[in-house]
Amino acid sequence: MCDYAISPRFFRKFLVRTRRIRLKSPVDPQQYREQAIVQLTELADVAHDRATSKYLPTADRQKWSRIAAYVHKTANSILEAYDGHAINEKLEELTCRVEELMEEAEKPGE
Repeated sequence: MCDYAISPRFFRKFLVRTRRIRLKSPVDPQQYREQAIVQLTELADVAHDRATSKYLPTADRQKWSRIAAYVHKTANSILEAYDGHAINEKLEELTCRVEELMEEAEKPGE
């Protein structure tokens, strides 16, 4: 299997990086937004690279495309959000969607 394939291990690493972005204590919202956007941009780049990899099967590239879209949607929401609570809600939604795709990837026969 190519190391570019969707593996549960890679999904878990991606998920851990997503969870690290969450706000843990009150800080300057503008500074937090900037930091979250930078980290989400990095995650979006990873997802985009996998979605456009010629070494992955089409089904895997489609899953990575969905993840990239979720990450970009979350980043756009954060740019519009004004408080840490709303930002955390969007990041939690992203985490849930990545977990769903991880569960799909772990199902045998797909």
